[in-house]
Amino acid sequence: MKKYLINKFNGNNMNKKISKIIFAIVLFSSPFTYSEPLWDVPPIDHLRFSNVDRDTSLQHLKEIVLDKNSSPITYWSAQIILAKKYNENEFILNNLASDTMPDTSWENRFQAKYFKEKYLYDNIMKGYFGIQEAVDNLAAYADDESYDVYGADMNKTAAILFLARGGFYKNYETLVKIYRKNSDSITQEGLISSDILTNFYAKRTEYRTKILEVISGLVEENLNNWFQLTGHIAELSIIGCDASVEVLDKFYIKVNDSECRQQIMMELKECDLLNYPDRVMKVIPLENDPVYRNRYYPYFLMFYMNPTPPDNDRYRDLKGYVMPKFINFLKERIPVEESQSCREDAEYFIKKFKPYKPDSTHSLQYLMDDLQNYLEEVNNYRWINESSKYAEYKTQLEYAEAKIANNELEECRMKLEEFKIGIQNDFDNGIITNEAYRYLFFYPDYLIERLPDGVLSVPR
Repeated sequence: MKKYLINKFNGNNMNKKISKIIFAIVLFSSPFTYSEPLWDVPPIDHLRFSNVDRDTSLQHLKEIVLDKNSSPITYWSAQIILAKKYNENEFILNNLASDTMPDTSWENRFQAKYFKEKYLYDNIMKGYFGIQEAVDNLAAYADDESYDVYGADMNKTAAILFLARGGFYKNYETLVKIYRKNSDSITQEGLISSDILTNFYAKRTEYRTKILEVISGLVEENLNNWFQLTGHIAELSIIGCDASVEVLDKFYIKVNDSECRQQIMMELKECDLLNYPDRVMKVIPLENDPVYRNRYYPYFLMFYMNPTPPDNDRYRDLKGYVMPKFINFLKERIPVEESQSCREDAEYFIKKFKPYKPDSTHSLQYLMDDLQNYLEEVNNYRWINESSKYAEYKTQLEYAEAKIANNELEECRMKLEEFKIGIQNDFDNGIITNEAYRYLFFYPDYLIERLPDGVLSVPR
């Protein structure tokens, strides 16, 4: 009995060893080794099942792959389902259509016609299975200048797209060539090449400048073509706001078409609102159409100019509209503005604006410096009608500033309230203009509310 058990134990061990040896032989003798996918392929639910006759059984899909005359898209759809649903990787790799040169006879003419496209899909699947040779194969496929039949550009962009998805950037020149060729029309290869340029290549430092130069050239060529221009602005938007500003800032003055200029300005406004008023000051005198010109006047911005939400990003970016430089532009524009609607908007804005209110992160000293700077600008724009008043205001503000330095905040508050009363009296008596009044009367409130007994309880 003991001898039997020993023999049985030894036999079991021998069987286990043999099984391991067989497994190792099968594993290492397999012609394919798999690693992580270099890129993904479309999910099954994104496929059009009409491509496989709506029959996704294992047998039918294998028949499609083995059929040399099956259409490329049907063939690829079957490969994807076999891989993702049935894990038939080995079958797919053992039956790649492009591994066998096609029959060129008339009876099998579709084999030759489909060979190039099936070669594309075979290498996409190889990359999906993690086979590295697919990278060089697809890169060479995309750059093959001898492949120039109808549909070749579409297949080349597909190859470049999958390479880019895998992080391989090997076909910039070919990609730009296809993009340029299709830039003035709507084609699949044009849309895909644009997508690859903006979403992949332009995100890489080594290509960004070159791509912006290409798009900049096309913007300039189509500066007054609304349809083409809009497409290129959308491309810049995908790359990022810094790209939009870098390119479009060169053209908003050069464009002649009102609608095209508006498209450029809308993108610049979206991407660089802080500097938008500076551009508006250049555009308004150039815009001949009063309907479009009216859109650059800041009438609707009155809804954003209430100084209560200083912590709002949009409010901060709109500050350019209430800086003395812009207010002076509107003031000088009114006498020469031919459109009544434009004049009324400018007049109303000047009448109602309030100076920009810094948020609570700024110190009392910062606000005092800001108020003194406004006094300087108000005086420079000649909005104070008596020269002696400037010196008087300056002395009062220096006194208030000294009280802040000495931490005599109640004295500072009283001086600022006295200053406001004087500004109101001088405005009522025509000594200062409305523009000076709105800066010098309302800005002290931002300081007062930060001082003891102020209206608001805000950290100093």
